[in-house]
Amino acid sequence: MNTRNLVSVVLGAYNGERYLKEQIDSILEQTYRDIELIITDDCSTDDTAGILKDYAGRYENVHVYFNEENLGLIRNYEKALKYPKGAYIAFADQDDIWLPHKIQSLLDNIGDSMLIYSDCAYIDADGRLMGKKLSDYRNLISGRNLYMLDSGSGIWIAAHAMMFRRELLDPALPFSPYFSHDTWLAYIAMLKGNVTFLPEVLVLYRQHGANTVGGLGCHKMMKNARPARAERYMMQQLEAGRIDALLSRAAEADAEFRDFLNRMKTCAAHPVFYNRVRRMLLRFKYVNRIYAPRKRNVVRRLFKAIKSF
Repeated sequence: MNTRNLVSVVLGAYNGERYLKEQIDSILEQTYRDIELIITDDCSTDDTAGILKDYAGRYENVHVYFNEENLGLIRNYEKALKYPKGAYIAFADQDDIWLPHKIQSLLDNIGDSMLIYSDCAYIDADGRLMGKKLSDYRNLISGRNLYMLDSGSGIWIAAHAMMFRRELLDPALPFSPYFSHDTWLAYIAMLKGNVTFLPEVLVLYRQHGANTVGGLGCHKMMKNARPARAERYMMQQLEAGRIDALLSRAAEADAEFRDFLNRMKTCAAHPVFYNRVRRMLLRFKYVNRIYAPRKRNVVRRLFKAIKSF
């Protein structure tokens, strides 16, 4: 098989029978034809397995693998990344719809970047456009900005909208347990080169009330489900873990960024009053870079930094 032009599409499935066929069809109907579709099923209990077996039996470029135990979203994708043969890899969620030219557009615009991602439009559970795009809520940006990986950044380079070069796999695997798989890959991509945003809607992102991550209102619902003290403790633990994970791969970053991480690590490890002030001042110093993905003016960004105290 000539893998030079092959694009490997990786889809993690779990109890997705309601929307799975529509998504798989949208992938197989891409205008760019040199693709393989790799699907790992994470011990579904509905008819997902039957649907996948049907597609694998009808299409030579559809390869299905069934987990022996439930791994969860991130580990399921991590396992799936053992199988791609293509020079480029794209993630797919089980409940979205790809526009027919998605892969071709990403290939045409990736240039020498390590990773490219597009905009997406929200659709409801029945596939109707909601008149909203991801770019309405986030600054979707290109280049290298490692500071936005800080825990308060709200970075949003969504897995379903990205394509990346195969050479990212070795430095990115295994995934860090402190980041989503897409955010972690974006970090590794920025360490190795540039990330490109393509301002074109290429994915219809379905909102159906059971989105695993990233649905409209998802953060607010998760926050409201936890008492304030429990959330504060969880965020402290998460911040410390994230900083350690970033430091473990930061050898290729510039000295300023490594110094920033080390200072933040000290503040997270010992969150006494003095260190909380230091953390807030650090975020003041890099406020525009940390909060670049958020659609906030300078005043609101400064207020966000103050809240980090």
